[in-house]
Amino acid sequence: MSEEPAQDNNPAANSPQPDEKPDAAYYPISDGSMPYREYSPLPSGQAYPGNSYPSPPNSYHNYPPPNGQPYPGYGYPPSPNGQPYPGYGYPPPAYPYYGYPPPPNGQPYPPRPNNRQPLPLGEAIKQLPKQYLRVLTRPSVATFAEEKQKAAWNIIWVQVAFIAIIGALISFATYAFVLPTFLSLFNPPKIGTTSFVDIYKGMALQGSLTALFSTPISLFISWTIYYFIAKLFKGRGEFIEYIYSSLLFYVPIQIISGLLMLIPFVGLFLSFAVSIYTYVLMILMTMAVHRLSGGRATLAVLILPIIAFVLGIIGGALLIAMFIALASSAAH
Repeated sequence: MSEEPAQDNNPAANSPQPDEKPDAAYYPISDGSMPYREYSPLPSGQAYPGNSYPSPPNSYHNYPPPNGQPYPGYGYPPSPNGQPYPGYGYPPPAYPYYGYPPPPNGQPYPPRPNNRQPLPLGEAIKQLPKQYLRVLTRPSVATFAEEKQKAAWNIIWVQVAFIAIIGALISFATYAFVLPTFLSLFNPPKIGTTSFVDIYKGMALQGSLTALFSTPISLFISWTIYYFIAKLFKGRGEFIEYIYSSLLFYVPIQIISGLLMLIPFVGLFLSFAVSIYTYVLMILMTMAVHRLSGGRATLAVLILPIIAFVLGIIGGALLIAMFIALASSAAH
């Protein structure tokens, strides 16, 4: 029994010497004197092409190609219409939105299909308290990205109607109890025989009815403005997802703020702290729905408050300047 030469496992030994002739000149031999692996000769005495080795077996697919033709690239079937595959011989993935050419006939690809899986209305209403608690206690981009998949118009209208009723109740309580209690501490003057306390109590019903109808309108106006501002920052979200995700924190925060406003003095400061937390949730929601970076989402959410703050400073400075001018003119 003879052993295989040791140089068979040594890459340096297997390489031809500089003074050797091309590989095609070496025919397969059986005495093991040459550093090439032995193969059976081809018909008619022809040499193997390339470096005298036969084509390697198909290690990717062990299935014969159609019509006996070899697969191009790495064992993948030929592309349609005889066109070569882009890249490394792999067919393009089934995602028509990442730099691939348009489909045949020059038609654009259809819009990206949404992945929403809305729940039945009854089940969606049952899950709302759990969703509210999750959004408020575990706020993150991943949380909003998961919850937005349940967006549907029926559950949106239910929440809008609920928040309108809550707004009407808060308005009634503010006019009927909070403001009269606060004003009674300062002994306000009367207008004839009517005090300011009685005036506010008389406005309770009117204020609640106004809030019942104005709350949905103001909400949709606000959502529309903020949605298109995010679009200007290259946002890619859908309007229905934006509204649904906004309601998941707006509804519970409105309830909490309304209850805090019933607390004299302290409730006002606590409501202000809650409003700051609202902006934090809004930024996270904008990042998830519109798939924006933290910087762009923050700017899209805070650009209106920043503009209002700057205008307020300018207006206050103008009022102070006018007051000083009037005071100086009166002194002269």
